[in-house]
Amino acid sequence: MTNDQTIRPAVRPSLDLVDIFIVLLFSASIVIFIFTIGTQFINSPTFQVLPTFVTNAYSAIWTSLASGVTGVGLVVVKSLLQDRTTRPNYFLYVAVTSTVFIFAVIGIAMASRYLNPRPPPPVPVGVALLNIAGPASFEFGALPGSQAAVRMKGTYQVKDGEVSGHVDEGSVTTNALFQPPFTMTLNRMEMRSCYIHPVYGADQMDIFPPVGKSENSQDINIKLEKEHTYQLPKMDFKFKLASDARPDRAWLCAALDNDAGYMPAQ
Repeated sequence: MTNDQTIRPAVRPSLDLVDIFIVLLFSASIVIFIFTIGTQFINSPTFQVLPTFVTNAYSAIWTSLASGVTGVGLVVVKSLLQDRTTRPNYFLYVAVTSTVFIFAVIGIAMASRYLNPRPPPPVPVGVALLNIAGPASFEFGALPGSQAAVRMKGTYQVKDGEVSGHVDEGSVTTNALFQPPFTMTLNRMEMRSCYIHPVYGADQMDIFPPVGKSENSQDINIKLEKEHTYQLPKMDFKFKLASDARPDRAWLCAALDNDAGYMPAQ
């Protein structure tokens, strides 16, 4: 007795319209998630605020998928539960499509940089540049539109990549419009450098040292209220310049740390 064994050719699963929609939906979600997390580490707002047509569309789609009883969600759930002899490898299709999307976004970003380069941020007018050869004086005034004006005067010098100096006097004056979201207390006064340097091929402004130390900062305790003037203490300071800072694109600046962040001065 012989058994006839018929070898059937492997049937390659094909994607229908619903399968294509599922692959594109999950791929785009993965790409948005990756770039949203990634741009947080480089302080880029590109993927932090998405257009409303994207957020509204995805919100509606994911709500429908979560319920699985109406609209797109019902179609997708029926497709996934359907008894099919062959089913596409969604993991493979989503992985390949996501990779293509990621390279496409990176390619568009790089092309836009060459086709439409952003002008570098200019060095502010009237700041205390750090390309001096000897001792010099500095004077920080109120920044335009600020509800709390920070003023400082003193002297400084730059030698062998190190900035040193002394704050002779300083004050913080709040106006009638000063309304912080909660009680604001100044807890530290820092002297540091602001500078412009290239980051990923584009110039941007940065600060150094990023964290105040005993050599360039002093603890204070000033609780701010509207329409008041508060005196800042005198202090000596010194700090190193950043390794990639050019003295002609770096200037002396200050920060008053508080519960919500810091108040700049330059």
